Amino acid sequence: MENLWKKESNRPKIYVNPFKGIDEEYVEQVFDWLRQPNRRRLRHKIVSQPIPHDRQLRKRKLTAPIEVPHKQRKVAPKHGNERKGFNRKAPPAFSPKLSFARHNQFPDIAKVLDVKHDAKFGRHFIANRNIDVGEIIAVGRPFAEAVVCYSSSKKFYCLTCKKIGTDFIGCDNCADVKFCSKKCRSLNHAHQLECNSIYHRIESLEIKLAIQMVLNAIQGFSNADDLIRYFEKLLANNSLCQNGLILSLTKSSREDNILRAYKAYQCLMNMKSINNLFNSERTKRFLAHLVLHYLAIIPTNVWDSELNDEKNFAMRYIYGAMSLFNHNCAPNAFYSIKDNYGYCLTVRPIKKGEQIFVNYLGDRVEESKANRQSYIKREWGFVCDCERCKPKSRRFDTREMVEDPSWEYINSHFEDYLFPLGSNPRNRLRDECANFLRRHGNNWTKTLDNVIKLFILAITHEKR
Repeated sequence: MENLWKKESNRPKIYVNPFKGIDEEYVEQVFDWLRQPNRRRLRHKIVSQPIPHDRQLRKRKLTAPIEVPHKQRKVAPKHGNERKGFNRKAPPAFSPKLSFARHNQFPDIAKVLDVKHDAKFGRHFIANRNIDVGEIIAVGRPFAEAVVCYSSSKKFYCLTCKKIGTDFIGCDNCADVKFCSKKCRSLNHAHQLECNSIYHRIESLEIKLAIQMVLNAIQGFSNADDLIRYFEKLLANNSLCQNGLILSLTKSSREDNILRAYKAYQCLMNMKSINNLFNSERTKRFLAHLVLHYLAIIPTNVWDSELNDEKNFAMRYIYGAMSLFNHNCAPNAFYSIKDNYGYCLTVRPIKKGEQIFVNYLGDRVEESKANRQSYIKREWGFVCDCERCKPKSRRFDTREMVEDPSWEYINSHFEDYLFPLGSNPRNRLRDECANFLRRHGNNWTKTLDNVIKLFILAITHEKR
C-alpha cells in the first residue's frame, strides 16, 4: 500500500509495479482460476455456503427492520369491491426525495450541508442551517454495486435496476445475467465490457465490487491516456468524486489487499475490451493502481444489505459523498437503501454547525458499550465518544418525557405504522413522534431511541 500511486524514479511516467513481490504460487493459482471453462448457465452462480461476513467488509451494515410487537391490533378496513379483490390498488410506497435543493458540488447531498475537515473526524458534513426532524438530506444511486446469490433460488435479479423476479430476459451473448426488460438490457453499458468473462463466477463480493468500480470509472473515455490524465488531475486536487471517479474516501491498509487486487486486475485484463484499452506497460500499471485504490476504499466505506429484502441475495454498494457521514451510537440521522437509492433521514433536531452522524453498527448498537467500542475500534480504528458511550456524570430525568402528551399517544398507538402509507392514523403517529423528537431530541435516552425507531417505521414501513 505504501507504493500506491508512486512512479518509478528513472521513468517518471510509469507507475511502480504494485504486484512485484507476489508469490509465484499465488500467480499460478490465479491463472488456473482464469483458465476455468466458461460454463453457460441458465441462472446465476450459486454459492454452496453462505458468504462469510468478513469483518473488514461489514462497513455500514444497514439498520435491519426494526422489531416492534407485530400483533396487529388495528387493521385498515376494506370497502366495497376491494373486499372481493376487484379494483384493488397497490399500496403506496415510500420513495425518498431530497427535502431541499441539491448541493452544488455533490448532487446526492442537500444544499443545507457543508463539507468540513479536521484532525479528529477527517472530512465530514455539517449543517449550515437548522434542520428539522424528518428531512431527507441525501439521496443518490451508488457509484458501483455487486450482488451474489448465496442459496438456491428460482428468482433472478435484474443486473441494471436490481429488481427481483422470475420472468426475466437474458443477455444475447452470455447466459450469466438477467434483465427485467429490454430497456434495462440496453442501458447496462458496464456489462458490455464484462460480457462472457469470468466476472460472474467470482464469489468474493469485495473483488466483484472493485471490478465494477473500475468498469464504471472508465466509461466515457475513448482511450486510456485520456482517463489517466483526467484521473491524475483529480488526484492532484484531492477531489472526492467527479464523474463517478471516487478518489479520496478513507483507505484501509489490509495486508491481503495486494493479493485481492492482483486477482481483480487479472480478471479485468481477461476481458477483451479492457485488454484492448490498457495495452501498454504504462496503462497496465495505471490500471493496477486503480484496482488497488478501489479495493483499499471498499472495507471502510461499503454499504451492506440484502437486495430488496430478499435474503437469498447479498449486495454491497459504494456511494460517493454519502460515505462522508461519520458514525455515532446516538445518531441524529438514519440511512438506508430503497430501490437501489441510498438516502439519509434526520431523526433528531440538528442545529446549524452540528455534524451529521449515522449508525454504522446496525443492530450491534444495542449491545453493551464494551462490545460496541471493541467492534468499532477493530473495524474502523477509532474510539466512539458519543453521548451514548461517554460515562454519565448524572442520570437524565425522563419524567418530562413520559409525561409528554405525545408520548402518551405514541405509547397507546404504536401499531398505527401498520396502516397504509399516507393514511390518517399513520400520519398522526408520524407527527406525534416528530413533535416528541423536537422537544426531547437533544438528550439521548432509551425512550428517545424507541420513539426514533417508531418514527422511522411510520415513514418508511411497507407491507410485504
